[in-house]
Amino acid sequence: MFHHAFRQLDRVVGAGTCAKTVVKKVAIGHTVLFPTYTAMFFFAMSGLEGETVTRAYERFRDRATETFVSGTAYWPFVNAFNFAYVPRAGRLLFLNACGVCWNAYMSHVVSSSSSSSSELAEEGGDAGKVFAASSRGE
Repeated sequence: MFHHAFRQLDRVVGAGTCAKTVVKKVAIGHTVLFPTYTAMFFFAMSGLEGETVTRAYERFRDRATETFVSGTAYWPFVNAFNFAYVPRAGRLLFLNACGVCWNAYMSHVVSSSSSSSSELAEEGGDAGKVFAASSRGE
């Protein structure tokens, strides 16, 4: 996704590294690419865990604000550095390296929403215990 998105950003905004170009790229990336990727991440993780689309939406809805706030504290700075100082040929590699940290954080966010729902199910009586046990593969 980002390979094509960065190529398109260079076409639309320009390949320069001046402050004006960097700010435009960061703004477009954070308002278009970041929300798209984040939603895709929540839905993909839920799908991989065998959850329904409805459950994926609930996870996303419940954690979107927290995730967007955290991402706003991280990605604009990473991308500004990337667009300003990393040579064009190395930008995707740099982004992927920074993405390892971000994806670890995102996995924690998604799994914490899974565990909290399991805990709530366990508190919900026998039906909750059956649901929680089935979600753990018991």
